[in-house]
Amino acid sequence: MPDATVLVVEDNDDTRTMLRTMLKVYGYAVIEAADGEKAVRLALEQSPHIILLDLKIPVMDGTEVTNKLRSLQETQHIPIIILSAYCNDFELRRKLLEAGANECLTKPVDIDKLRAALKSHSN
Repeated sequence: MPDATVLVVEDNDDTRTMLRTMLKVYGYAVIEAADGEKAVRLALEQSPHIILLDLKIPVMDGTEVTNKLRSLQETQHIPIIILSAYCNDFELRRKLLEAGANECLTKPVDIDKLRAALKSHSN
């Protein structure tokens, strides 16, 4: 979806760079946050179309960010795709989806699965 903006929330610089580069190649605009507090602020200020969210981030972890975004009228509609090595934990995945995440993809991220998830939630 050209002209869609993705908020990438990731504290690892290399992973954030890889995601930014890939997303730009596919035509997405990218905004970035390295911690949960900044993620919530940017989501409110910039209204991205999709959020890619790591779980283990500073200040507010990904679960707290998801809960906060789902509690705010301005951000509750934005699809949240969790990217985490912990997504293969069935119980954690269930809790994240119940908290309002739209999808949970395991790191290292399969690029084809990520592209499919972005396309699915860009509509």
